[in-house]
Amino acid sequence: MEQTLKEVEDIIREYEKRIALYRRQLQDHEEGIRKLSPMVRTSSETKLENAQEALEEYKLKQQELLSIDAQILVEKEQKLIKERRKKYFDNQLRRIKLNREHSKDIKVEVLTFIEELPADAQFEDEELYDMAYMSLKLSIREHEAVFLKYNEIKKDFFSMIKTIDESLIDDIKILNIQIPIVVLYFSFLLSTIKESIEKENKGSFSGFPKYQDWWINELWSSHLAYFALYKWRDIIKHLCKTDNQRNIWEKLFKDWVELKKALNQKGSKGFAYTVILDQLLIKYAELEEEINNKHIVALEQIIKRVAIKENFAKVKSDHDIETAYLLFKKDKD
Repeated sequence: MEQTLKEVEDIIREYEKRIALYRRQLQDHEEGIRKLSPMVRTSSETKLENAQEALEEYKLKQQELLSIDAQILVEKEQKLIKERRKKYFDNQLRRIKLNREHSKDIKVEVLTFIEELPADAQFEDEELYDMAYMSLKLSIREHEAVFLKYNEIKKDFFSMIKTIDESLIDDIKILNIQIPIVVLYFSFLLSTIKESIEKENKGSFSGFPKYQDWWINELWSSHLAYFALYKWRDIIKHLCKTDNQRNIWEKLFKDWVELKKALNQKGSKGFAYTVILDQLLIKYAELEEEINNKHIVALEQIIKRVAIKENFAKVKSDHDIETAYLLFKKDKD
């Protein structure tokens, strides 16, 4: 009959007590506290040696059982995760239909996506909502193109993060959904801008302007960083040819900045992850970061000169320090 882990651990504790007893008897004999007869001394030494050998054997058996138990726990956890995931996707349609946070148009688009999904394809709710939002805003009716592009980006992304030490990225894994979605947005925004330019016979797309890392790095400490980002955002906004493109760019810009800020706050722990985001944006959206020092310095000087001409103290013509919400809150009090 196989021994259980608890039985083996009980035996180990018993042998440890015996070994301690034999050692104390022999030590007392050596120090003259309690002398043993030659026969008893020899017997104690033999018993000590046998107990130590037995202890080692049971410790090896303990490690074996621990390993088996750990494997059983892993298998149970994997089974539980699989069951939870199955339940999640089994209830996805019902969950989306009952959702009150998203508009009817978005939900209809999401349900259409689900109907057209390949049998083995599964997307998280938030992924579907984001893709539906983009599909409506950019008027992308060919859902298969969205699936194919998104799966291609996800495959690249997860292949690239395999090279990163998981202990460095464990607390930012929540971005694993957001990063491919942002790259997807950029990719389709680029393609629609190119299409618009071609339709208007205005030549070829000259490309997105390059951004600089210090704009994100100094967002909380430098007004120039905010100003540079604002100007960069404005240049891309003027590249957009339709209201839909401009609307999607406003959302995309915020999401991109939030991603970069979240990664930037991790310091050197987030560097490898940030590089992957940047590499995906270069590949799928032709969006590059400026890394040439001369160009970085030159653009910084331009930003400084333009900033000097700006009046940062001015306010909008319709500026009112009492906002509608402030008035509402005062009335409530």
